[in-house]
Amino acid sequence: MSSYINQIDAAIAAVQPIAGQNLTVTPSPTGGLVLALTSSIAVNNVAANGTVTAVGGVLLTNPVPASSSANQSSSILSLTGSYWTGSASAADTWTLQSGFGGGANPGGGLTLSHTGDNNADNFTILAEVIVGGSIVAAGGISLGGSASLGGNTPATALQNYTFGSVDFVGSYWTGSAPAPDTWAITPALGTGANPTTSLVVTHVGTPQVGSFTLANPTPATSIATSQNPAKLVFSGAYWNGSTSIPESWTTTTTFNAPPSTSLYTIQQPGSGGSIVFNADNIQANGNLMALDLQVAFNTGSAGTIYPATSVGNSVGNFATYQVTMAPGGQPRPGQYVNATGFTNLSNNGRFIVFSATGTTAITVYNPAAVAETHAATVTVDGSYYDQAGYDVYGPTPINFPISGTNFQSALGLENVPGSPNLIFNLKGNATDAAYFRNVTDGPTGNHWFEWGVFTNGIVSPPILLQLGQFGGQASAGLNVPLTFHGSSSGSASLGVAAVAGTPNQLLLPTTTGTIGQVLTTNGGNPQQLSWTSGGGPQTETVRVSYASNPLTAGSLSSSIPVTFSTPFVDGNYTVSLSVETAAAMQSATVVATFQKQGGTPQNGVNVQVLNNDSLSHTVTVHVTARHD
Repeated sequence: MSSYINQIDAAIAAVQPIAGQNLTVTPSPTGGLVLALTSSIAVNNVAANGTVTAVGGVLLTNPVPASSSANQSSSILSLTGSYWTGSASAADTWTLQSGFGGGANPGGGLTLSHTGDNNADNFTILAEVIVGGSIVAAGGISLGGSASLGGNTPATALQNYTFGSVDFVGSYWTGSAPAPDTWAITPALGTGANPTTSLVVTHVGTPQVGSFTLANPTPATSIATSQNPAKLVFSGAYWNGSTSIPESWTTTTTFNAPPSTSLYTIQQPGSGGSIVFNADNIQANGNLMALDLQVAFNTGSAGTIYPATSVGNSVGNFATYQVTMAPGGQPRPGQYVNATGFTNLSNNGRFIVFSATGTTAITVYNPAAVAETHAATVTVDGSYYDQAGYDVYGPTPINFPISGTNFQSALGLENVPGSPNLIFNLKGNATDAAYFRNVTDGPTGNHWFEWGVFTNGIVSPPILLQLGQFGGQASAGLNVPLTFHGSSSGSASLGVAAVAGTPNQLLLPTTTGTIGQVLTTNGGNPQQLSWTSGGGPQTETVRVSYASNPLTAGSLSSSIPVTFSTPFVDGNYTVSLSVETAAAMQSATVVATFQKQGGTPQNGVNVQVLNNDSLSHTVTVHVTARHD
């Protein structure tokens, strides 16, 4: 007992009791000391080096028992030092207390808090820490060793257990009160044997969620010209049938000057395949949709103004303007330029570029230019999308003039001249495909949109349809029959011979034809078709039985209408009649006569039969009509 008391002589000598304060020091059964306090005590300077040494331990107990109305937290252990504020000494205190909530079995926790120097809010542990519950840190936690968050309940065949999470808790203002904002990193196990495991990042709190950032706070210097953030690596392994093969994907950010050249790369190390993003391009290196695809957003030299000094006379459809251009800043074929400032109005306007030679000349489509030397300008009008390969661009502010009206582009597909802009094929079939492309023939000025097909890998694909301007006129061309399908069945086709020749163009009639008319040509260039009557004999044969049977001897029948199945266009036709009797003649014949019904068109004839015989007869009239 005396040895324990000797160990804290210095501590008791330093106590400054106040009224009502009790301090009880007793030996602990475990060999340590028990200090029971009913109020706080101050230990101002313990021994020369400021320490208290206890071989067994030091126990601070709150002697007030808990009750149904109140739980009793432990006494507070305060560790107080002092620091210099710049003008005076101030206290810096760490406190440690075990506390409880309200009610029965409330659960408790150990709270470590700090007041004083704002730059000293760090609690450092230089060893391994194993936590079975949770840690709430209002400041920072620095670990020189490792931290393990977990529980001690073993999994069973029925249940897997996940323990622990790391919560980052802030406080935000809702507009009327403070509220917690929490980001949580939590492991999650699936069910059953050998379950899947996941690491889940969740957020609860403010509805305005920002970003998840990988930052490199180191500033760039003239030597280290870029400071890039850490790579994000997704790594794993797969079984190749005999061994485990590691595999990973890496995302890398590379900052450059100017910022538009900075890169973000997604890459599979060792494969050579990657997707690279920057401000202007998305570039896929590898097999993407069965081709090497580069998607570019490039505004070319839009808006650039070139000083112009002269223009020459047009040669055919082309005129050449003398300008001053910076190297690499030339407009591209197919781009528009605006020429302004020339005296001759035909030299001014918006023209399509045919070529740009060096840095001194631009040739455009302008068939009306007049030679002139004058100070003027040529301005690139409209963005141009030009890369070696496919270019795809979306909604842009540039306008394209169609029939005198500017329309904003919504989507463009550009490729090197002569190559298809768009190809359609079935996956796995590289020999059969349909394509679209734009074709321009500079020397003739013909421009067209072409639709064709590749069949069985034919090198020269058949062209199905061409729409554009040929010989100065808008027209369409087909090299396949034009087939019209009936709404329910059947079809009819129009086409030309394999050796089509060079017949003059056919112009359809300008009026509607009538029954029996045919198409004729005037033999001109182009050939005007028209409707004319005739065109070959038309024959109608009708057999009609007389309704009033039998026809009595010596009588004349009433008018028998005979209707043609196809009316004649006019009355220029002949009729042959014959009368068939059911019985032989007795003394005389039975004859017939007719009258055309008239009108346009001619629908038939009216027939009368005269029975000259002495017997009554049942008769059938046969009518044959012929139109030449």
